[in-house]
Amino acid sequence: MRLAILISCIFCFAVAAQAQTVQVRSGEHDTFSRLTVTLPNRMEWVVEPTRNGARLVFNASRLKLDLSEIYSRIPRNRISDVKWNGAENALQLHFDCACEATAFWHGKSMLVLDVRETPENTEAKPTQTRSQEYRDLSNPPFKGQKQSSVIDLPLTGSPDGNLQDTETTDIPVTTLQPEVRDRLLQQVGRAASQGLLSPSIKRPEQRDAASSRDSAIKPEALAPDHVKNTQASDHVNLKAQSSIDRDFLGSHLAQQQNLEASGCLADRRIDVGSWGNNDPFGDQISKLRLQLTGEFDAVNPKIAEQLVRAYLYFGFGAEARSLMKSMPPEHTDTAILIRLTRIAEDGHAGVTPFAKNQLSCASPAALWAALSFETLPTGVPMDTDAILRAFNGLPDHLRAHYGPILAQRFIYANRPKIAAKLLRILDRNEDTQSPQSDMASADLLTTNGDEEKADQTLQDVAASNAEPSTEALVQMIDQRFDNKREISFELAQLAGAYAFEHQDDEAGSALARAYVRALVASGAIDQAFSEFERIQPQLQPEETVALQSDLLHRLALQPEDISFLRHTLPITSEQAEQLRPDVANAMADRLLTLGFADQAATFVMRDLTQDHSSGKDRQLLRAQLALHKQKPRQAIVEMLGMIGSDANLLRAQARSMVGEHSAAYHLYVAAGQTQKAQRQAWLGDKWAEAAAPGDPVFESLATLLDSTPTEELTTSVGSIAVLAQNRNLVEGSLAMRSAFDALLNANPVPSPSTE
Repeated sequence: MRLAILISCIFCFAVAAQAQTVQVRSGEHDTFSRLTVTLPNRMEWVVEPTRNGARLVFNASRLKLDLSEIYSRIPRNRISDVKWNGAENALQLHFDCACEATAFWHGKSMLVLDVRETPENTEAKPTQTRSQEYRDLSNPPFKGQKQSSVIDLPLTGSPDGNLQDTETTDIPVTTLQPEVRDRLLQQVGRAASQGLLSPSIKRPEQRDAASSRDSAIKPEALAPDHVKNTQASDHVNLKAQSSIDRDFLGSHLAQQQNLEASGCLADRRIDVGSWGNNDPFGDQISKLRLQLTGEFDAVNPKIAEQLVRAYLYFGFGAEARSLMKSMPPEHTDTAILIRLTRIAEDGHAGVTPFAKNQLSCASPAALWAALSFETLPTGVPMDTDAILRAFNGLPDHLRAHYGPILAQRFIYANRPKIAAKLLRILDRNEDTQSPQSDMASADLLTTNGDEEKADQTLQDVAASNAEPSTEALVQMIDQRFDNKREISFELAQLAGAYAFEHQDDEAGSALARAYVRALVASGAIDQAFSEFERIQPQLQPEETVALQSDLLHRLALQPEDISFLRHTLPITSEQAEQLRPDVANAMADRLLTLGFADQAATFVMRDLTQDHSSGKDRQLLRAQLALHKQKPRQAIVEMLGMIGSDANLLRAQARSMVGEHSAAYHLYVAAGQTQKAQRQAWLGDKWAEAAAPGDPVFESLATLLDSTPTEELTTSVGSIAVLAQNRNLVEGSLAMRSAFDALLNANPVPSPSTE
């Protein structure tokens, strides 16, 4: 019993330690090269520039990236080499150009890495983390408002939250037209008089005779605001800094540093639920607005703070953020309020060490720390009970707003039990139920494997004509398509109508792809491929390849051969190489079954690595093609290193074709193919092995064929020996003839058909 338990534990740890393989795909564009990594879920990452490239480091364990598909679609003019460092969970890229790498999330779990050439005389970007992504393509602002660039100023900074130094710019005045130059100089003088501009003057340093002989100036000897000396008539040498940068942002940086050095926040500092009351929104905001400015339009900072908190109580992040500049720069809660405004507007506030530390607090700070992350970190202590208590204590409108966001965040972090508790809190009150919470419920049902209920929930959301109805429709079609379930033509037409309505929106591309997938799944093959050709100019190259792979994969499952051949035979070898390996294998298998060996070969021309999930199927298909072309030895070479019954059956067929019937016999026996093994035994003169057990006809014939010839009698016997030998030959001939007659009677030859 102890030994069995020990073996079970070893097996469980071995399975858990296996690395999860993730495919890395690529795409080439005019100005950049793109790599995409579809991860199991969102996780923390960081892009670190290196001397001749960059490193993409993941904060995850048991992760392995498959790089076999990278150079099939991009050249090596930008990304010359890519390697995966499993020990550090780092994707190392080597550039053959002066390039920089940037990354962002697309969809639920696709990480996109773009490598583009940097402009000349531009310094390399600092390390990029997830907190730098202010806007996410798949998660637009909750209220659909475009953020002002002025409002973004307090949030611009380095990955660790520190603000960047303002840049010094040389303005080539002589290149401007006279009237434009005069107007520019007038505005510059006005800004300088207001204290918004200051001259950036580089005084020559005193150097001794030894140092003056050095023509090169060390970079570390230059002042931060150093610029090249130019003629005064050619350039205006200015250093620009706004009043917000000078007063507000400098104070914010100091407050942020002090905040991160502190422990758990006091409840009163983040008790958003107590910053308002049950009065209507207009009454509370209008009262504070009337008191905001006094004599000479001077802003009352205390009223500005109350108004910021009131806006946060109602979930208006952009409005609250625009008022932040009216608060005193030295206010102790400036950094906290800025993070809350980002959470209210964007649904997250970036990753900082401060937020990670607050996750383990037994207070409402844990709730707002969890909302700060777009992807919850792994391996970090988290007080989920405190998060649930704080969430349950929020007003109804805040629970309805933040509940679905937080629930989906826990679902993506593989913690469905916490997500279920959050959704149960929402279900207790009709005022907190919404289509957004239904979407989170559908994600939870899918995670728990209840796809039927998830599909029904998505149908209800799609039919509600609410804000997430289009997202629900796309998700429902994608899940049905991925699970190879049928999709009605009416549902496909509904997706097409939504796609036409949102063709100029961000959701239009996703709806168009769902529309085409739904068409091919509903059986409208010709219309699906026609619509695919129509929307193809709107898609990115990698999106085009992915959608074409989906269409052809579903086409390979259709029973109608004519439709399959109509859309398959025109595909060129270049197009076939871009398809997903599993799709290309399915197309080749179907074509080979239909007898189109040459066309099937175009889909399996490219070799796959041994660790690729479709590599074994590709080897078997190439071996079958070799056998179909009467090239058995090539088939044997194609299957080098392969094991399994499928490979052994093909090897047996190849061995039989080259005359190695004994080897083919043993391979068929190992595969359990008894009849084929007996045939190889007959062809190889293995009569004893050819005898079918329990068959007297084959047994008698095999005994006669395998019997030892009668030894010749010695000549001393004389003529009697000759007569005895002849008699034995006659008797043996009669026995052989009788055995063959029995064999023919047991297996009659089919008579030719008569017309």
